[in-house]
Formats: sequence, C-alpha cells, structure tokens
Amino acid sequence: MLIQCNGCNKKWRLPDDAPGKSFACPECAQSSVIPTNVFLVQCESCNSKLSIKPRRAGQKVKCPKCHNGIQVPILTVGEITAQVSVTAKSPSDSNAGQPTTRNEKIGEESTLANSPKTESPTIGHGEGSNVGGNILAATEVTPVVVPSISPQFLEDLKVICRTVPVAPTADLCIQKLSTHFDRMREETGARQRDFRIDLRRVFNEVALVPEDQHLRTLAMHFEAWRTKARTQMGTYFAELPADDPLCCSISLFGIMKHGRLETAHTQVLAWLLDPKMEHGFGDGFLRALLSHLSGETIVDPIHVEKTHSEYVIDDGRLDVIVQGDFRRASDKQRWLLLIEAKIDANEGEQQLRTYDKWAGKHANGRDVYRVFLTPDGRSSETAIETWTPLTFLQLACIFRTVLKQQQERPGYHFLRFYICGVLKDICKWSLPLTNPETCDDPYNFVEYLKTVSASQEKNS
Repeated sequence: MLIQCNGCNKKWRLPDDAPGKSFACPECAQSSVIPTNVFLVQCESCNSKLSIKPRRAGQKVKCPKCHNGIQVPILTVGEITAQVSVTAKSPSDSNAGQPTTRNEKIGEESTLANSPKTESPTIGHGEGSNVGGNILAATEVTPVVVPSISPQFLEDLKVICRTVPVAPTADLCIQKLSTHFDRMREETGARQRDFRIDLRRVFNEVALVPEDQHLRTLAMHFEAWRTKARTQMGTYFAELPADDPLCCSISLFGIMKHGRLETAHTQVLAWLLDPKMEHGFGDGFLRALLSHLSGETIVDPIHVEKTHSEYVIDDGRLDVIVQGDFRRASDKQRWLLLIEAKIDANEGEQQLRTYDKWAGKHANGRDVYRVFLTPDGRSSETAIETWTPLTFLQLACIFRTVLKQQQERPGYHFLRFYICGVLKDICKWSLPLTNPETCDDPYNFVEYLKTVSASQEKNS
C-alpha cells in the first residue's frame, strides 16, 4: 500500500498489513497510525461508489458493476512508480544490514516481507521502530518527472474544437475535447461512452503519474502528435499541385459574405451530384460519395432519375435528394440519397424524424443513404434511422479524390473555388497555405494532404 506522511508530504510504500500500526516517518520522524477505516472511491465509468480497504491504497481494482479498472488513490493522492528498499536486521542473521531493492508499479502486490505481528508495532526507520526484532526501512516514493504543459497545448485543444467558440479556460477546453471524443467514438462504432476511458488509454502508454500531472502527460502526447503531423505535412506539401484548393485564396461564397450560408452549399452540392449539369463532371462526384457511404468502390454504371435541392415534403424540406440506380448485368440496385446540412443552425424539432418517416413511405424498396452534414461531424439528435455523420472537411476530401480527373472539365475552377471556400469559411483554415511551418491546424491539414497524395498515386 502507499501512504503520504502528513508532516512532510513524503510518500512511502508499506506492507499490506500496515493498517492499524504506528508509522514513524523516516524523513521527519513524525509518528502516526496507519488508518484502518474503509474509504469510498467512485467509479468514473458508471459512478458506482466502492468501499475500499486501506491496504488497497495506490493499487488498481476492478469495479464489480461495469468491470472498469479503478486506480485507488494514495489515500488522498494519486498513484506513481516507486522504488522500494527492504532492509532486514536480526542478531542471528549473518546477512544483517544487506538491503534488497525492487522496482514496483502501482497495481502490483507489495513486495515488502510480512513481519511478525506485535501488540504495538511501529513501521519506520530509526531506533525504536522495530517489529519483532526486524526494522523495516520504508523508502520514499519518487514522483515521475513530467515536463510542464507546453504553451501550445491549449491551442491544440482549441484547434480540435475549432467549430465551437474558443474556450477561455482549461476546464472548458477539456469539456469540449470530451464532446469531440464522444462524436469520434460514435463514428468509429466503439462502445465506450466515457471520455475518461479514452484518457486512461493515453496514460497507459506512459509511466503512471499523479492525478495533477495527467494534463501534462496528455500535453506530451499532443506535442508528439504535432511534431509527427508537421513532419508529414512537409513531405506531402512538397508534392502538392500548384492549383490545389489548399493553395487557393478565393472562396466561392466568401466574397459575397455567404461562406456559411447553408442553402448556398446545398444548392451547389445538388448541382455537383447531378451528372446532367453543365459542369461536365458526369457522375464522378456522386460515385465518390456513394462509394464512401457504402464502404465499397462502386464501378457499376450509375443512372440518376432526379436530383433536387430544397425538396419540399410534408412538414419539411430536404436539403438534397438524389434518386437513381446502379445498372448491373443481371439487375439494377435502386437507391435514394438524402442529405441534411447544418452549419450554424441546430436541428428543428423532430426534423430528421420527419424525414425518416417520409423516406419510409416513399423509398419503395430502395436502399436509403442518409447523410447528416455538419462542420464538426456530430450525430443527429432527432433521427429514427441512422444518418451517417459527415464533416464538410470529409466532403472536401471525398471530392478531392477525383478532382485531378476533372481538370479539363468546364466546372473545374468553379470546384476549386468551392472546395477552397469550404476549407476557409467552414473549416476556418487560413488559406492559401504557403509554408507548412506556419499552419495552425497540422492535424486536419495532414488528413487532407494524405487524400491528395493517395489520389495522385491512384491516377498516376
């Protein structure tokens, strides 16, 4: 077990049978009795309260309700790595005074030898602190040294939470980061619902540290992540075509102050997805989007029956609707694509539920692809069916995969300006990007650049 001296705040590792015994601190010589009362620890996953015996202080236990691992504090302090030195002395011991040293981590059973019990035992160091003729030398627990939080750390949190107002405090940043993790888990299908579980996975990769240094440990991970991202950016940026939207400074709607106007984006989106329009792209962008949504590369011919933006239905208006089928040798697979976009607005009351009911009546056996398009990739709060969360950055990356194939088409430069506008006005990127070292969001920039690199390799 681990304890902390009340006099000097030094931390010491003691045998598991120490509760109820007197302890003389080797540092300040203050004597105290090791507590015997159980104390409560709350599971951060299910909020259950567990009664913990003092001998478990500093160890890891499992919640009986949700089976989540719980790190028991050192009575009132967190866990750390310790080096324990045990020195045994006995008048009849020829090896008296020879120390045995072990490195231990929290969660492992104590390696201190069990000493014979006496009526008034004392654990400590120095004269008068003997137990059954043996003196147990408690060795101070040395905290792991963790660098201070870098000035960039909170800026990194703000970048991740770019779609919401800048958080003025660390607590608000963490809260917003928690929301971000929740959305990412939903997109990847993971079942864990607690942000603290995600943090614990991060901490498991490094030495265990006191609770008040957890934020610093996370900062170290951000530092490594940022360094890796900037290195990758330099590599990918060197291969970036000069006419890429990332190198463009013109936002299609930004010059009209409509960069975040939902109807402007949904009307352009419907236009780009319609193979019959004058842009000359054919079904290239529709095929790329449907391939992303279906999880497989669609090679079958696509026939589109109708494409509409602001499509009026009972009690609502669908932002984008596309209906068609895949023509195959033996049959055809009919499908319906619905897109609802939100930029600065929230969902209306029962909005997507209304759309789901409409699709249930009018799909007529078609496969229905539902897309909830937002800046941050959040999930719908009103839907009955599953709407695929899609960020505008993901949409830009999907379109970018087929952009090179469209260079000779009439709508090529229109599309360049549109993607540039999405990155500038919705993703809030500073464009044009001329030097990767000055990039304020290396994480998402790298994902976009990876898309560019992959599309160039595919088309080369």
